[in-house]
Amino acid sequence: MAGLMLCAALGTQLLSLMEIIGPLVYLSAVFSGFALALLYPTLTTYLSFVLPADSRYVLMGIFMSSYDLGFSLGGLAMGLIVQVSSYSTMFMICTLLSIAAMVLVLVFRQRMEAGNKARSVVTI
Repeated sequence: MAGLMLCAALGTQLLSLMEIIGPLVYLSAVFSGFALALLYPTLTTYLSFVLPADSRYVLMGIFMSSYDLGFSLGGLAMGLIVQVSSYSTMFMICTLLSIAAMVLVLVFRQRMEAGNKARSVVTI
């Protein structure tokens, strides 16, 4: 997850530097595409293992609905930021949000792994 968030941060940072780096901006499409293509399947796979079996499908539905809502509201919020400032600023904010998410993943990594180990011991 931390690697995917790093790819998302690199992709948006390259977009914010579009005027400086010129044709290398196409690398941002590679980083952003990789992050977006693998983020959702990674999250849904993780949730399918850690959610309780009796309410798994309901909770997965709530996750998917929340994901879609967050995606839409993120576009709305970033649109407001573009209105007030510029696209470069918006992409810089996206980079900072990706880095913050990456830091959270790294900070809580041991806690998530410990929870998974505890669940696997109980189910065996």
